[in-house]
Amino acid sequence: MIDDLVQRFAAWLLRSSVELAPAEVRPWGDAMLTELRFVEGSGAAFSWAVGGTGLLLKKTLTSWLVGSGGSSTAPAPTAGLDEESTMKKLGPWVAGLSIALSLLLLISPVFRQALGVVEASWRFQFQRRLLSERERKSLAEQARAEHDARTLAFLALQWAPSEETSKLADEAVKMDPSLTWIYSSLAVHARQNPEAARWVEQLNQWDPDNAVPKLVIADRIRNATAGQLEATLAASPEWRQAMAAVFRSPRYDSYFGKLFDLDRDVMPRRGLNNPLTMMAELVVFGFPNLGNSEIYEKLLFAEGAKFEAAGDLKRASESYWEVVRFAHVMMAGAPVDLETLIAAHMLAEGSARLEPIVREQGSTIESAALDYQLTAWKVAQERLMEENFWWEAYFWNARVVGDASTALVLALLLTLSGGIYLGTRHLTGRRAPDRPLRIAQGLGVAGAAGVLVSSFAMYLSYRPYAELYRHFLTQHGRSDLRYLWAFSSFGGSSNDLIRYFDSGILAVFLWYVFIAAGLIALALMTKRFVQRSLKARPVG
Repeated sequence: MIDDLVQRFAAWLLRSSVELAPAEVRPWGDAMLTELRFVEGSGAAFSWAVGGTGLLLKKTLTSWLVGSGGSSTAPAPTAGLDEESTMKKLGPWVAGLSIALSLLLLISPVFRQALGVVEASWRFQFQRRLLSERERKSLAEQARAEHDARTLAFLALQWAPSEETSKLADEAVKMDPSLTWIYSSLAVHARQNPEAARWVEQLNQWDPDNAVPKLVIADRIRNATAGQLEATLAASPEWRQAMAAVFRSPRYDSYFGKLFDLDRDVMPRRGLNNPLTMMAELVVFGFPNLGNSEIYEKLLFAEGAKFEAAGDLKRASESYWEVVRFAHVMMAGAPVDLETLIAAHMLAEGSARLEPIVREQGSTIESAALDYQLTAWKVAQERLMEENFWWEAYFWNARVVGDASTALVLALLLTLSGGIYLGTRHLTGRRAPDRPLRIAQGLGVAGAAGVLVSSFAMYLSYRPYAELYRHFLTQHGRSDLRYLWAFSSFGGSSNDLIRYFDSGILAVFLWYVFIAAGLIALALMTKRFVQRSLKARPVG
């Protein structure tokens, strides 16, 4: 089907250039058009048509420039090819070619994905959900009919009312108990839900060796705490017991790997293959509050410092080792760069306190290992700073895509305006040339050219993101946010104009502009009426 479309487009392109060409070279162009029928392969036919079009267009422009009084000494164009007739043909030809090339971009999955991402980013700016209520209900009904637990779990992790969230989550876990991990996100994100306590308990029973369910328990205790936070938590036996269980856990998994595998499975299968849908899910995903770990770390360091001051190096090192051990566990299982960075920071601080004690006790191997961990922390910081450069590049690339999309909308409006006028003029039978006609033609050509330029700019600027997303989809079991986080730029300042249109300030000024335009129009109408009245009145 695509080969047939390319063949038709090549024939249309060459035929249009022959009609535009001077009469003296049209026979040669007709011969090329006839030869096109015998060219095999869509790629060869397209190349043949483009080459012939380039030569015909060059001859046409040369003839037009010479005929308009240029200084060239080339022979004059053939009779009948005057400036007005050439421009009348050239305008629709340029506009049609620009629109045709722009439509050809729709064949590319990259360009279609770019349009979807831009449209989704506009929804973000207007505070709209990427999945409407109707779409969620329709997907939920299909999933129930097909006993698709993973789609139900995916929908439970989207923005949805509390009752619907509970129902979808429970249905998914009942169908497939391996999806119990979704309760972690829901318990953090929907803390006021009466089912949250049951979710945490069920999650802790399902994954008892994981530190994250215990972090969720500690976070629920923290949220119910009033007054001086650190002092109150330090005096809370329940919170300290929960955090001690966190630091003693043999494994750390915040379930981001499972979340992304769920997205990689459900979204393409359900036709929701849009990167910003995953970004929206990350916003509402219940990430465990690692601030609890930071507070508990400070408590252990404070206790260790007291033991160290009292000369009890054994108990001091036990407090420090507790931090270092949990940092190792967290780094081994942390699926996200932020978690790894926090764990590396904890490891560096614990190692800095342990290293003098270990060296004093004569353990050179442990001292060297701790010193290495301090160096590793510095390297991690340097790498993070290096990656910030690339995030800036992605930010500006996303801005180009956003601005190109805005230019595309404006160019389409220009093209539509010119097309409506020309179509109305044709239907009403007004044939005489006039200034509005030339303006409409100019708007149509300028708009069509703008559509082509903005479309190609969007396509070229978005290609790196399409490659990032493709790579992300192939990383089964991996949850490296570096392949996805670049898409967060699409929710930023690239859509300043869109946010301005949604602001209350514009709504006020829009009415002022409307009133002013109405007053100007009324004044012009009154002036025209008075002038006609004076002309119609007899002199004397």
